[in-house]
Amino acid sequence: MISWQALQSEVTSCVACRTAISELPVDCPPGLIYPHGVVPPDPLRILFIGVAPPKRGCHFYTDPHDNLRLGLFRVLASIGVRLTSISDFLDQGFFLVHTATCGIQGTHKPDHRVSEACARRFLAREIDVLCPVAICGLSANIVHPVLLDIGNDWTMDQPLALGRLSRAVVNGRQYTIMATKYPTMQWEVEMRMHIGELLGALATA
Repeated sequence: MISWQALQSEVTSCVACRTAISELPVDCPPGLIYPHGVVPPDPLRILFIGVAPPKRGCHFYTDPHDNLRLGLFRVLASIGVRLTSISDFLDQGFFLVHTATCGIQGTHKPDHRVSEACARRFLAREIDVLCPVAICGLSANIVHPVLLDIGNDWTMDQPLALGRLSRAVVNGRQYTIMATKYPTMQWEVEMRMHIGELLGALATA
């Protein structure tokens, strides 16, 4: 199996969208995504999956004011997991990847076509390499459909529905999966329930 480092070397040099989705100004290659010292924890309890970095070099791992970071940390704090830094996040056995590693030039808005293509190329392999105990998708409109797409070959105990725990067997390994919404104040109550349920399931596993 390919190593995480080798896989990320592929990711950071990828320019596939220039030809595969040439009608969109995808800002590729993504360059460095994980700063020095940011490595997946072992064991990895929960792999969170976001949509895409808002722009090159400025995202969850590099920007303390990143909306995804602030929102996720706020939800986790509301259920008793208080984090003040990426180091705290990693120490909890958490890690985050995106469905798409590149943003779109001139906008912070993601595009489902980019997420789907990138996830088929890299996300499925990242999940296989990282081997998390659980997966938590952080978007109803993009991450949830992407997980349904790349999960076509997974053996599920039930269809993956938003806000409902499912279990999947992938290449002989079992994962607990929760798809929830993007962490904004609007969805915080629902997210608190969903992620709380996921953490509770891990605690009793």
